[in-house]
Amino acid sequence: MGTGYTNALEKMGFDMKRWMKENIIRGMGVCVTMRDDSYDLNSEEIADRLRHESGGYYEKALAEAAAVLAAAEARTQPEWEARALGLHQAERVEGAEKEKVYQERKEAHEKALEVAERMLARATGEVATGTCRFAVEQLQSTMSYDFSDAHAYGYPPPEAPSEWDDLRAREIEGIQKDIKNHTKYLDEDNARNADSLSAYIEWCEFVDQHFLSEE
Repeated sequence: MGTGYTNALEKMGFDMKRWMKENIIRGMGVCVTMRDDSYDLNSEEIADRLRHESGGYYEKALAEAAAVLAAAEARTQPEWEARALGLHQAERVEGAEKEKVYQERKEAHEKALEVAERMLARATGEVATGTCRFAVEQLQSTMSYDFSDAHAYGYPPPEAPSEWDDLRAREIEGIQKDIKNHTKYLDEDNARNADSLSAYIEWCEFVDQHFLSEE
């Protein structure tokens, strides 16, 4: 039975030069990300894919972060004050909802633990006793972790909004970190793409030279 690669060779009419340049190379690391893609890509299209292997993800992320930074830097004091107030109000609403969910989960676990403990007290026999004890242990473990003072629903938001200049400084610093990270990843991605493209071009040159010598 033919493999995916040899099946492709048959579809290419046993054109070995084309198969070497456009198909079998996909099993190697240089083109492995295209291993399961359509076999219709020619060598020029494969090279173009290697030039833009990330699909422009980091370029787009970098451009978006730069736009966000420009908007943040252009925001006026009144706009920052309004933003601080809006964020504070949203945090208080979210905090109240988290506290409600936390209390509901805590009460449900407490009730479940009570049931398991009553069943353990009444259990007889190895299976029933062991299973009920295990259930109690699991519930107690969750109770001691998820519902301890150290793991409550979260710290409640401050009573007053952030000072506008503090909020501005924090947000701009965060955006600048994003830009730095996107730039770093873009540079690394471009370097990988360049290496892959160089290796592929070298492979294609080898194939061309081989078949030229065979003529």
